[in-house]
Amino acid sequence: MAVHLRRGDVVAANGSLREGPQDDIRLWYYEVARRIRIMLPDAGVHVFSSTAGNYASNDLNSYRLRNITVHLDGDILDSWADMAQARVLVIAKSSFSQAPAILNPHCVIYQPYSNMPLEGWIEAAREWGRDASRPAPFRMPS
Repeated sequence: MAVHLRRGDVVAANGSLREGPQDDIRLWYYEVARRIRIMLPDAGVHVFSSTAGNYASNDLNSYRLRNITVHLDGDILDSWADMAQARVLVIAKSSFSQAPAILNPHCVIYQPYSNMPLEGWIEAAREWGRDASRPAPFRMPS
């Protein structure tokens, strides 16, 4: 499972780093990983992100503590290749992950935003991070 976590360029309107929304985002990604691991218990989870000079690697230690492999500031083509081939790809609200998602023939889970999804992509439920009792509204492809 590959996950694009948009962080490096995410700032508030006043130019400061967004603290509160990042906590909500983090909870949402934890819940997505948990739900997919229920369906694919042996799946490795890999997060691809960037510090962009705004964050430190240890800011993502909470992902590592959940047995999520973190890839930071890597070669763009390597990240895209991994995401395009992942059995499950969770994309951020970002054109960066849109490119490998278009190439991914498997399961793509997207967060609604201005770029339109392709047919067959699965819209992620916004409330997953808040209500862990709700079942995932999709089935994994075989």
